[in-house]
Amino acid sequence: MKVKDYLKKIESKISNSNELKIDILEKINNDFEDKKEEEFKYDEWIEYLEEIDEDGHMYEIVDAAIGCSNYSLRVWAVDNYIWIREAMEDLCNGETDFHKIIMSGQFVYYSSMKDEIIELLKNEY
Repeated sequence: MKVKDYLKKIESKISNSNELKIDILEKINNDFEDKKEEEFKYDEWIEYLEEIDEDGHMYEIVDAAIGCSNYSLRVWAVDNYIWIREAMEDLCNGETDFHKIIMSGQFVYYSSMKDEIIELLKNEY
């Protein structure tokens, strides 16, 4: 299987309207632009996924997904209290600013989603 065929396969598995997923797919497609005609190598794929997960590229995508307007944060908070609560327990250390706590909840949520996507990509082949 060629790299381009594998990229199409994973795109159909994780692509939807979620911005985080779209941004991750875009990063992967950009990184493999010059290798799309090569044969797909599973070992190199796993190494690549671990590298982008550890070198900070994925957290840049996670950070970019976090809302910046107070209104959008409040709207998100309505249906995502479980993530806010987890952030309050693990990250907030006495933070009292409501919007910062919601942003921390988004960080926990998007980080969790990122981890799920990485695991899916590792196990898809």
